[in-house]
Amino acid sequence: MGRCSESLFSLIRILGSLSGVGGITVLTYHSVDGSGSKLSVAPAVFERQMRYLKENRFQVLPLSRVSTILKVRVPFPRNSVAITFDDGYQNSYGQAFPVLQACGFPATVFLATHFCGRSNEWLQPGISIPSLPMLSWEEVG
Repeated sequence: MGRCSESLFSLIRILGSLSGVGGITVLTYHSVDGSGSKLSVAPAVFERQMRYLKENRFQVLPLSRVSTILKVRVPFPRNSVAITFDDGYQNSYGQAFPVLQACGFPATVFLATHFCGRSNEWLQPGISIPSLPMLSWEEVG
């Protein structure tokens, strides 16, 4: 098992133990790019992480199902995971979506709607996060 897979497995195991029996782990991403910034995961690493989930039969649930399970107060299926992307970087469509689609995994993107079709210009100068394009409304719709 590679270092990436071991790290992901350790994270899932730790979070799963914190959530209790029948809990869920939410894997939250921001940007899938090769910049090395603190908000980014490299495309190859993201692909390995998704392949790990698939090969180890994790049940990746859409947030709509997570919401239903929480409302009816039943345990989550064993090895449940949800995948989310914050901000709506364009690479969630260009880099992550093909990988998710190949694995058959749902994911939820939380958009910074004011910045659709623009860049992440809300970030403070001096922060080591590169300027990146955001999803356009055409890509969202």
